[in-house]
Amino acid sequence: LRPRQHGRRHLSGISGQEDTSRDIPLSQDNGTVKNIQIIDGADNATYSIFQATDEEFDAIFPGPGQDIEVAEDYVSRVGEDAANRTLSELWQRPIHKREVQGIHGTLLYDYGEKSKFLPESKREIDRAAGQINQAERTLYARLRSDAR
Repeated sequence: LRPRQHGRRHLSGISGQEDTSRDIPLSQDNGTVKNIQIIDGADNATYSIFQATDEEFDAIFPGPGQDIEVAEDYVSRVGEDAANRTLSELWQRPIHKREVQGIHGTLLYDYGEKSKFLPESKREIDRAAGQINQAERTLYARLRSDAR
């Protein structure tokens, strides 16, 4: 369930074959794309960013305002087949960080042991005060207030 270019073990049977006929980025201008950054514990992590449709994003990040997900939690929640279908499509739409107009979600791999440090809501703006600096605490408090 990982993008082939990361060169890591797969959680399921994604073949790893590249299909360049589908390497067509979605438009960020029409509001139907959300960017997901992939972060994992691999020594060769590239922190790649992929474009997701609204449906794909909502499948991965189903909670209200959720913008963080642990890949293993996602697979447990939806099952390997459903996760494989969604992520296989996602891996076909990489985008370079210079072209990104915002990162809307973070998908974490190999994060099981560290997931205890994530907010229960899996929303970045709910991080514990001790994990962020004062400027972030002020920003996140404003964003939580605006979300109400």
